[in-house]
Amino acid sequence: MNQSGIYRNALQVSSSLVASLNDVRLNELMGHLLPAQGYRCGCQDAYANADVDARDKGCDGWNAPPAKADRWLGNTETCWQFKAGRKGEPAEIADEIVKPIPRRTLQQGGRFVLVASGSTSGLRGIEDRLKKLVKSAQSAGLPTDRIEVYGSEKLALWCNQHPAVATRLTGAPEGLWTVDRWERSEEHRIPYQASQKIASDLSMARSQIDFGDDGDSGSVLHLHVQGQPGVGKTRFALELCRAAPWRESAIYVRQADDVRL
Repeated sequence: MNQSGIYRNALQVSSSLVASLNDVRLNELMGHLLPAQGYRCGCQDAYANADVDARDKGCDGWNAPPAKADRWLGNTETCWQFKAGRKGEPAEIADEIVKPIPRRTLQQGGRFVLVASGSTSGLRGIEDRLKKLVKSAQSAGLPTDRIEVYGSEKLALWCNQHPAVATRLTGAPEGLWTVDRWERSEEHRIPYQASQKIASDLSMARSQIDFGDDGDSGSVLHLHVQGQPGVGKTRFALELCRAAPWRESAIYVRQADDVRL
């Protein structure tokens, strides 16, 4: 087991890549990111909005209250707005928070999050945009304690906690699959029968792997399963991923007769 971060880094996106996204690609990214995070925190309703009328009213995405408080989806319903490039500049966003859906969401105790993917100046960029939104909300008599801004750095961090989402954004090769696609293959539909030794190895591997944003996870970032052809390496890796907290966004690479997670 190699604990170097080099393998994780190869599957990550940079904040500069996030900052370069146009409106269409940002919407696509959020369309994958919101439901993936929803799966993790028990939120049944998290999506990027395809309804043009809703987008015109200030709602590009939505999530219902998660089953448990979440770093990204919060603890209440959230109205999301996506602004790529210069459209997310402080001077361009002042009136966005008083549009019908953000206004109603805040009035009803919900949260408003602006995703300004073109913001590249860290905390200063977030604060500049947040001040504009808060000032507009105050003028309209709206609550201001549930307004947030995600810039390129924060969005890249979130994206990298979902490897399948990150690799989709970077144009991953065909060798990378989601677990859902992997387990639908014909040869993997037969119920898994593990020996006592293999079951023990699976349990140990699950306890040692670093699952990203799970604070109780282990420290192993890269797991290399090696053995003779036909001994069950691929199925071992699949069963490991099935039970992982990140199973919705887990990926694998199959190279020759090795399996790398």
